[in-house]
Amino acid sequence: MRLPFTMLLLLLPCIAGCKNPRYKPLLSNPATDIIESKSGRLVVTPVQHGSFIIASEDYVIFVDPVDAEAFLGNKVEADLILVTHAHRDHFNAGVINRLKTDETKVILAPFDDPEIDNLKGHGVLKEGQKLKLDDKIFVQAFAMYNTTNKRHVRGQGNGYILTLAEKTIYISGDTEDTIEMKSLHDIDVAFVCMNLPYTMSAETAAEAVLKFKPAIV
Repeated sequence: MRLPFTMLLLLLPCIAGCKNPRYKPLLSNPATDIIESKSGRLVVTPVQHGSFIIASEDYVIFVDPVDAEAFLGNKVEADLILVTHAHRDHFNAGVINRLKTDETKVILAPFDDPEIDNLKGHGVLKEGQKLKLDDKIFVQAFAMYNTTNKRHVRGQGNGYILTLAEKTIYISGDTEDTIEMKSLHDIDVAFVCMNLPYTMSAETAAEAVLKFKPAIV
């Protein structure tokens, strides 16, 4: 059967440019949230504790993966893995090795840990340093520390600020309501920790959020 010329014209753009978005497998997870942006969807899937997945049409990011099976069950591969600090509920080198592909970039905070010796390929970002993966995704290491105790020491952990799908995303890591956090601005999506006595209470987190006014928390 020969297709009419006008139908062929309609099909050609899709044949050339249509592809499944990287986030598509995450849509079957009932815990997934969808955030619309000018350049497409931003998809967020919580995994456990401080572990979650952020995905756009072109990229998938794993944050603090410590349970391989929980991540593998979402049937997506990471382009980027971010680790906020060395505590075992946020960092596991064996899990990262299992989840990463040859193309996955792994970014750690500047902490010392014997498990790093078992990690196959990674980079380190210090507070304030930035990384441009390409024109669509930027990563900046941000201050992360406790102000009332020494459970999380400044310089040994990172929050992160991402630019993805034309959204600016703040990931707090394990921190308290620091001056740096409360001075943030123009944040579209914020992931803010709450877990006494290790980070901060819900009330303290809410007060901090009211200071920097993210669009979505």
